[in-house]
Amino acid sequence: MTGNRSTRAAKARAGETETCSKYCRLHYLPQMNRKNKRVGPTDPTGPGPETLNALGIRFAEAGRFREAEDAFRAASTVGGSADFNLGKLLASQEKYEEAAKAYRAAAENGITSAYVNLGNLFADRLDKPEKAERAYRAAYEAGELDGLVNLGLLHEQLGRQVEAEAAYREAIGKGDAGAHWLLAGLLEELGRDADAEAEYRHAANLGDERALLRLGNIFSQAGRALEAEGIYREAIGRGINEAFIGYGNLLAEQPTRRDEAESLYRRAIVAGLPGGHNNLATLLEDLERFDEAEQEFLRALDAGDDFALRNYGLFLWDLGRLEKAEQYLQQALEAGDRRASEELAELREEMGPRE
Repeated sequence: MTGNRSTRAAKARAGETETCSKYCRLHYLPQMNRKNKRVGPTDPTGPGPETLNALGIRFAEAGRFREAEDAFRAASTVGGSADFNLGKLLASQEKYEEAAKAYRAAAENGITSAYVNLGNLFADRLDKPEKAERAYRAAYEAGELDGLVNLGLLHEQLGRQVEAEAAYREAIGKGDAGAHWLLAGLLEELGRDADAEAEYRHAANLGDERALLRLGNIFSQAGRALEAEGIYREAIGRGINEAFIGYGNLLAEQPTRRDEAESLYRRAIVAGLPGGHNNLATLLEDLERFDEAEQEFLRALDAGDDFALRNYGLFLWDLGRLEKAEQYLQQALEAGDRRASEELAELREEMGPRE
């Protein structure tokens, strides 16, 4: 190997920097009423609102959006679920102001869950956080607990951590199990590690797979290897295949257990997990099985794993194949991996001036 890896950032394994997914608001979906209500040829009134609403759903599913919109608008003259479905259709077409009007009409006609989607539009699409807050509060006051959860997300997004924590805790008190995950992520970001760990444990005990995996990653990164191993084994026992990656990462750092790490990565590949080929490649490189490592990097790239672009570039650099290394590091940078920028500059300096 010709490169000096000590002067560069180590290759990254998928799953090592996994963080909580934040600001993923809850949405309500339209109920698909598939009952066929025929309108006979002697019916003087034509299709009723329920028939038009069902027709709009079928048009939308078939991609006939103009006809779907017309059907929902015709059905919405009497309010209700057609307004809700119209709002969802308009939002999918990025007609956010019109969608907001439709959701408001649905909410005012008794579809209280529409307040949640209305708040989401104001928060995420229309940049109107004050209106979003009012919509979420209206949803919660109408009995929609997701309004409170999304209000917590809005507070957190706006930097109001105290209000966010209060909203999540209130949601937990009302029986929302998913709020444990959100509260744990907030507490972790605030550096309240013990409190975060407790909330992740609550979430995991309630069946949240993400929380169990996050605990494993936290323990692994903190050097609490025995606890991490216990968590990953528990996750695998529960049938959570994603634990193959985290457990493999943990064992890959232990020279005497790299054969176990290899087995775990291969199980991840069989399970179709993103990152399996990349992580196996980095391990095989560490084991100086370079031909096998390169094949795994290429398989990762064939599978569309952009995460492998930088790692393969560094691998090629270490092998002295500088021009090809430059190509892959450039691709990594273009794919959004900012770490590749400094490495690319260093590589080009090493390559020297070119005609």
